[in-house]
Amino acid sequence: MLMALKSLIRGSNDKKGVLILFALLFIGSTVNHHFMNTKTLQKLALIIVIIMHTALASAHPHVFMDSEVSFVFNEQGVEKLLVHWEFDEMFSSGIIMDYDDGDRVIDEEERKLIRRDVFENLVHHGYFLRIDINGESFPVEFVDMFDVSIKGNRLVYDFSVPLGIPAKGSGSSIDLKVLDSTNYTAIVSLKAKKPTLHSSGFSTTIEYAEPDTWSRNMNPESIGSLRLVFSKK
Repeated sequence: MLMALKSLIRGSNDKKGVLILFALLFIGSTVNHHFMNTKTLQKLALIIVIIMHTALASAHPHVFMDSEVSFVFNEQGVEKLLVHWEFDEMFSSGIIMDYDDGDRVIDEEERKLIRRDVFENLVHHGYFLRIDINGESFPVEFVDMFDVSIKGNRLVYDFSVPLGIPAKGSGSSIDLKVLDSTNYTAIVSLKAKKPTLHSSGFSTTIEYAEPDTWSRNMNPESIGSLRLVFSKK
């Protein structure tokens, strides 16, 4: 029993672990041992932990953001993906309060701190970007530009992802979904700007798709994905 509880707590994040411990403390402080034997208490504790663990895993989003992307072409094909995120006012106010010195302008030092403390942890989640190139998964492990600004009362991230995808005469495709698999952050919208072309030798089309069943089950407000199809003229 004890080993199972330890395993559940280790497999949870910090917030889950704390809540689980509070539940156990609550049980220990409120149940009269004269009326319940040890096995009954163990079963009750395990049931509560499992219920809490399941409920927390399907928690509602706490952060909301709008996402906009733009594909940048060079002479060979798609050079990089530009990503623009705008966060909800509540999340934004917390970050601004913690990192801005009060002038509502994110300077270089503040930008570095936000990148280190808040943004870089997203590498473990692929920066919320799910990319398939010609049907093959492309893990996002590196971001080569990152900027932070304040727009009204909203925090804004701008960053770029190197792609380096040459165009094929028969056509190439990039499928993109912005998704937090933990459901802690909800992506409210996904838009694509017109691709930036540094050569007139490409034909491009952007298509949008509805969210799949898994995404809708995780978040009824889930958005879909987009596809860039491009080829040499």
